[in-house]
Amino acid sequence: LTAGSTTTIGCWAQITDTNGRDDILTGHGNITIYDDTAVDHDCTANAYTCYRNLTYNTGGSMLNGICSNDSSTAVTCNFTVPMYYNAKNTTTWKCHMEVQDNTTEFAEANSTNRVVNNLIGINIGSSTMDFGTISPGAFSDNVSQEISNYGNVIIDVQLNGTNMTCGAGENIGVGNLTYNVTGEILHASWGTNLTGSLVENQLNLYPNTSAVTTPTATTNSTYWKLFLPTSDQGSRGTCTGTIWFLAVID
Repeated sequence: LTAGSTTTIGCWAQITDTNGRDDILTGHGNITIYDDTAVDHDCTANAYTCYRNLTYNTGGSMLNGICSNDSSTAVTCNFTVPMYYNAKNTTTWKCHMEVQDNTTEFAEANSTNRVVNNLIGINIGSSTMDFGTISPGAFSDNVSQEISNYGNVIIDVQLNGTNMTCGAGENIGVGNLTYNVTGEILHASWGTNLTGSLVENQLNLYPNTSAVTTPTATTNSTYWKLFLPTSDQGSRGTCTGTIWFLAVID
């Protein structure tokens, strides 16, 4: 799978018709790719457990262009669907293919089990956080940063950062940044001091498991404050640093 996006997957089969391959090429067909432990091949399409390519149901001659010639009586048909990043991570996905030739002869078959792997995916709402103008010895207001689950597993987040380099005066140590992954920092003691080493935090952000055809990523807001220490060197000017967000399986 591809974090926050789709991956084209498909299934194929060789189909033989004793009346000749043209019977198939002017016929119809479809596939359903589904989690066999959750739904059956007649499932309603959704991004979590059921994907369908229903060219058969659209009517008209569809297989000419989907299938390639193998011999005078056989073709190989390859149907594809875009699978979303949140598709269920399990070993029990199957492909069900149905083909009907132009004389309404019908065939269907199921594949054996296939695997959809774990996908750890994360996205943050903004590439920057602005803590505004801060007086020496004071905290900034809360600044929020949204984290989105762009995968198919429950994730926690590991955080670390760098010292802030200032345009004038002394720099600001990384520990002056505090954060909370469960709510706003309403008191200085509620925040966790950022460090230069990765620290895991219990975000417990689930993937989107709802039965919708087009998923939206699940999100959680984290909250940040910056403390500005006093300095004998006066105003620091503009200060910048880096915060790293790393998703890990919960």
